[in-house]
Amino acid sequence: MRRRFDNARGLVLASYGSVPARSVPTGAPHENYQYRRVYPTGPLYSNVVGYPAHFYGTAVAEHTCNTFLGVHEGPAQALGQLLETPGTTTDDLTLTVMPLLQRLAAHVLAAVPDTNKDAAITVSVKTSAVLAMHSNPTYANNALATPTAAKDEAAGRKDRGKPDHEGFVAYPSMATFETFAPGSTFKVATSSAVYNLKPALGNFAFRIAGCTTRGAIPETSKVICNDATAPKAASPCGGTMIQMLPESCHPGYAELDLAIGGTALYEEAEVGFDQMPRIDLVFPPGGVSKSNCPTPVLAPQGRLGLPGVALSAFGQETVTATDLQSTMVAQGIANKGVVMTPRVMAEIRNAASGLVSATSRRSSRTRSRRRQPRA
Repeated sequence: MRRRFDNARGLVLASYGSVPARSVPTGAPHENYQYRRVYPTGPLYSNVVGYPAHFYGTAVAEHTCNTFLGVHEGPAQALGQLLETPGTTTDDLTLTVMPLLQRLAAHVLAAVPDTNKDAAITVSVKTSAVLAMHSNPTYANNALATPTAAKDEAAGRKDRGKPDHEGFVAYPSMATFETFAPGSTFKVATSSAVYNLKPALGNFAFRIAGCTTRGAIPETSKVICNDATAPKAASPCGGTMIQMLPESCHPGYAELDLAIGGTALYEEAEVGFDQMPRIDLVFPPGGVSKSNCPTPVLAPQGRLGLPGVALSAFGQETVTATDLQSTMVAQGIANKGVVMTPRVMAEIRNAASGLVSATSRRSSRTRSRRRQPRA
């Protein structure tokens, strides 16, 4: 542990050369620690970069690339060096995150009124590079990278143990840890279930109305309305699925999902849901959560019955998702069914600017568009 602070660590760079993390001399030895890790932009990149803490260890990118960022033996540059004691060096890590988008994400989240629980992730559709990832609340990683274990522990307890006014803590990251009902964004998964598994429903159309009619949802007398809880306040919507999706028509999708069925919806949403999402960062245990999709218990014989199927069509009932999972769903649909593994690390270079390692895009899961529809 001490060696981490006795020596400078490599730089962590964002796109275009900005420096979210560097090591600076302490100026005066403190318990033999010669360097301290500093984060010039404060908590802006904390959910991506992480920290090297004396008490808590390393986290996120600082942990994932610790072997490269920390002091290690350098490779031999000449034949004669093979016979000598290897010298030591550090490598620099470059992230895919774009500073402008990261600042924009932080600004937009801070401007949301009456809330402090937000997350934003932006990825490249084709390359899966994470261009921005920010969460509120967030934590000050400068306070977690001191040479004093007691200070590190106190800062960590503040971030992890004291919820804000809405009951959320700053760590782990909201973007990868907290799950919420995705709401209408889940309609894209419902639509995909039609194209992939129930193509005969491609011509499904809902009459123009603000709510479902009473009795349209079996096993309940309640109706599902659009943008309201009462029929008089509901905005009329309807038409084909192509028309219903842009206007986010709740009642139309509720009836559509009853035709799809809970089992088919679960099979479609299973691509990514109900499993640990992949990302090239290593989070501490509990730092990444699974998202939950409607399971076959929502089928008519299940405990929630048909009302649960109807509500799941637009991301209610038992449907929950992290911001990371919702981003992967959107990326996969925009990428014609190929879901890529989000990647934050672009490349690692040595002190001589030589390339040590570079990440490449990887497919996480692929939804075939030639599957035989189920009866």
